[in-house]
Amino acid sequence: MISRLDSSSEQFLSALGVSTRKLNRAQLELTSGKRVNTVSDDPDQVSSLLQARADLGSTTQTKTNLGRVKTEVDTAESSIATAVSLVEHARVLGSQGATGTASANTRADIAGQLGDILNQLVAITNTTVEGRNIFKRRQRSIRSVFHRPLAACTHGNLPRNTSDPGHPASQRHVFCGIQDGPGPF
Repeated sequence: MISRLDSSSEQFLSALGVSTRKLNRAQLELTSGKRVNTVSDDPDQVSSLLQARADLGSTTQTKTNLGRVKTEVDTAESSIATAVSLVEHARVLGSQGATGTASANTRADIAGQLGDILNQLVAITNTTVEGRNIFKRRQRSIRSVFHRPLAACTHGNLPRNTSDPGHPASQRHVFCGIQDGPGPF
């Protein structure tokens, strides 16, 4: 047989139920680290929480983008420093080859070294980060611009059509691909 509780006992049990629900909610907030776990926890805060989530997503994406850009800039900076060093070396070689005392063999060696430098510079223009070329945004072969037959070269005063393959003039002229106006980039 179930006996009926008096009103003070019912109030006590009701208060105990409310306290238990508050304790459970507090325990959930502590374990999840979130004050609002469901919309019913605080309906007035839902819109501001959704905005905060969107802002967090935007901030996270910005951080990711800045990390990518930093990697590209660091790589480009290193590549440009290497290119500057190569161009300086090419300038020195050009000065050495321009002297009247340089023999044909010396000039041929210098031309070979300049060709190697050009190949390294072309390789630098193909530097990529995460699959993206950091120096070229459109697809065009730099090599095709810088490697043309001597007959098409209009720069410099090198003699053309020599039959001696060791003669510097028979080598491709480094500056044949330079065009007036916009460059290959």
